[in-house]
This record gives sequence, C-alpha cells and structure tokens, in this order.
Amino acid sequence: ESEFIVELSRTIDESAPESRVVLPAVFDIVTTQGATYSRAADDIVVDWNQTASDDMAFQLDGSCLQTIHGSIEGDPGTLTISASEIIKRTGDGVEDSCDATVTIMRSRSGSIDANYGHGGDAQGRQVRSFTFVTAP
Repeated sequence: ESEFIVELSRTIDESAPESRVVLPAVFDIVTTQGATYSRAADDIVVDWNQTASDDMAFQLDGSCLQTIHGSIEGDPGTLTISASEIIKRTGDGVEDSCDATVTIMRSRSGSIDANYGHGGDAQGRQVRSFTFVTAP
C-alpha cells in the first residue's frame, strides 16, 4: 500500500496541498485469458488473488454488448456474470461477435484538502482486466 499526496497549487484562490489517497492492495486476475464465451450458454467467471477489505466493482463492455457494471460485495476473489445478463447491443451494423473486456476495480477513499472547494472526491484504485471473445 502506497500513499500519494496530491498538491493543487493555485495563483488565484488558496492552494490545496494535502489531498491524500492510499492505493489498495495489489491483485492479479488468474482467469485464463483469450477464451471465447457463448452468450447463449457460458457464464463468465473471473477469479483474482490477494483478496482484501476494500470496495470492489466491475464492468463488462464490448462493441457488440450492452455495458454491465456493478459493485462486488466484499472481496470474494471471484465474480460470475451469468450468460443471461450478457445482452447483444441492438442497432444496424452490430456484429454478432466481438472482443469484450471485464474490468475489476479495487478502490479506497482518500481525503480532499479542505481548501479544494466544493465537490469532488479522491480514490486510490487498482484496476485489472480480462479480455475474451463473446459470440452468440
């Protein structure tokens, strides 16, 4: 875990030199990459190592798919996306098959310097992805 300090230096208004984030623990996806999955039959299972207590989220997207995203409860070290959730994008020219990517994100909230102003947040993130081919 590494702490980063972000300094916002301004010539107009007060500077905000003490925004801080700590990167959450590193993890690696251990799912075999490069496979082809059928949207009609195959659940997508993504496994990773090094579980932790930080917030987890995922996103699945591809040029022929409707994007899916959500949070992952706890950090179980695995995510299953049911084949029934994976829906082909509608419209003219949408291919039946395409490359798709599942992205897994582990994040930890940081703190924004009080002089920053209104709105905004700070997060440290570890992001990993798994790419495959999705077919009918």
